[in-house]
Amino acid sequence: MEDQTNQTLDRIQQMIDDLDVKSVFGAATTEGDYTLIPVATVMYGFGYGSGSGPGKAKKGEGATGGATGGATDDVEAGAVSDTEGADIVFGGGGGGGGRVTPCGFIRIGPDGVRYEGTYNATLIPIAGMLTGMWSIMWIAMTVMTAFTMLGVRQKDWGGWMAKKRGKR
Repeated sequence: MEDQTNQTLDRIQQMIDDLDVKSVFGAATTEGDYTLIPVATVMYGFGYGSGSGPGKAKKGEGATGGATGGATDDVEAGAVSDTEGADIVFGGGGGGGGRVTPCGFIRIGPDGVRYEGTYNATLIPIAGMLTGMWSIMWIAMTVMTAFTMLGVRQKDWGGWMAKKRGKR
């Protein structure tokens, strides 16, 4: 079990080592008197868990104890256990991921050092759509409040509009 945990931790460390600006955007480049250094935001997250407990293990799964119980890492030898006579089953899992997002670049030249940021063009239309949806929601809430204050039931809204137009 410890060997398996070490293998998992080694894989996570390898992923962290590989997840950097250079692996995605390349190293700094020099053209004439100017050097460009890419800048990025690096994010990653991992989760891992394992456990054991009483249960019936299927053939081929990691179970210890058997019909006579037995000592495991979780139950000390000689300790009284409520799992006596039952199988101890183990389970675990984990996951993770990472993301590198460009932020800009640093330009070093004869005129000094300057940071030039980049922007994500897809965020502008998304912000517009969210603002539009927010506006529509508030307009709808205002109309519903107005109808409620006028004493119009929701199922009569269509008929109320027809009366106001003189069609009923």
